[in-house]
Amino acid sequence: MRDAYKAAYGVVDTTDPKTIYVKIGTWMEAMVDATHQSRHISALKNRIRAHTHLAPFPPYLDRDKHLLFFDVKSTGVRFNKRSFVDLEFTFYNRVPTAVPDTLETDLRAICEHLCAGLDADPEFRFHLTKTSPFVTAS
Repeated sequence: MRDAYKAAYGVVDTTDPKTIYVKIGTWMEAMVDATHQSRHISALKNRIRAHTHLAPFPPYLDRDKHLLFFDVKSTGVRFNKRSFVDLEFTFYNRVPTAVPDTLETDLRAICEHLCAGLDADPEFRFHLTKTSPFVTAS
């Protein structure tokens, strides 16, 4: 996992795993000096959504059926100031019979792909903590 993100993943119900979730937490810093960051945040959410479709989905997950929860307070996002971002993806299992053995590896690959997309964003920079120095991708 990249150094600027905290990630967690799992299943909602282990006896009947219809959904699998991935949570990514990070601190976001605006690199564009704008009075209203909400337009830039909306564009970021759309870029994340588009980048999710390009993720390496394993065959047991439905590529076309997933949810994205993007939580950031747009009023707190300012140039050179950090705000906490919570991303939660919910993926639907095509065959909800059992959790596959490759779940951890598959979700780690999805997380890496999503974080690489965030790292490539020109308008925002991401950090592990509110006060940590900027860390390049490892």
